[in-house]
Amino acid sequence: MPQSGKYILAIDQGTTGTTVLIIDDEGSVAGRAYSEFTQIYPQPGWVEHDPEEIWTSQLDVAVEAEPDSVVCHTRVCHFTSCLAHSHPAD
Repeated sequence: MPQSGKYILAIDQGTTGTTVLIIDDEGSVAGRAYSEFTQIYPQPGWVEHDPEEIWTSQLDVAVEAEPDSVVCHTRVCHFTSCLAHSHPAD
């Protein structure tokens, strides 16, 4: 286990699901989880998503990815402060 106890929580929010990686201070994957969410097709060629379901999936998958060595019963861990967002051009 890394000495500093610092981790990076990476969230990849895809079109069909949420992937979370927890990276330790040595660059190793300490935890990983994935969850799909509902696809809503209001008409042919369209897809919509419930933003509340996406948010909930991010929280749930982050907790699921948490490795045993980083037990955070309060859902507040020692994650490095960082936020990045990318949206591919369609």
